[in-house]
Amino acid sequence: MAHTSRRKVAHAYLSGFPVTPQHSLIPTLDLTLTLTLTLTLTPQQSLIPTFDWRHGSVVPLNCYALMETSIRRELKRSLKEHQDAIGRLFQGMSKVASDDAENAWFPIHRSAEEISTVTENNRIISLPYTKFMNAIMDVNQTAAVLLMSSAEAARLGIPKSKWVYLHGAADLHEAPIQLSQRKDLHRNYAVKMAGEISLSMDCGP
Repeated sequence: MAHTSRRKVAHAYLSGFPVTPQHSLIPTLDLTLTLTLTLTLTPQQSLIPTFDWRHGSVVPLNCYALMETSIRRELKRSLKEHQDAIGRLFQGMSKVASDDAENAWFPIHRSAEEISTVTENNRIISLPYTKFMNAIMDVNQTAAVLLMSSAEAARLGIPKSKWVYLHGAADLHEAPIQLSQRKDLHRNYAVKMAGEISLSMDCGP
């Protein structure tokens, strides 16, 4: 297969539909890095079965929608009932965004109905998610935690009222990693177990 064709095929796997890098919304640099990784590790060689690659269940956009549908099934909600519930949840988030115009991409307070109703300006991105239920793909989600001794915190003049002690921690990985092979698509047992282990510890101040 020609190199150009391989790039197109790789991107089709990633996006879930046949779109070329030139037509993608993904920046060229990010796409190149992603494609390099994809082409180095083919679907046959990776930990993800060909089934998942073929049906696009390796892309967060598709996986979250499947998980959300699994949640809806367990709650026995209709599609509209579930979208309305998500709309009510995101209404509060949009209020926070509207109060922080300096840092929000869209500092607009939208109603639950506006968020959940499909319109020309609020199309379905990946069922059941409408456009207003999706984050900007370039949103900055970075975070950092600085760990230090009490002595160092005191030396730096950090008020004791801002000291936070680590009482427990856990690092687990969900298995199986493949979404299609999980018992419940919307459950992450590793997260539940990590929380239980962390809360059972008492390292003390």
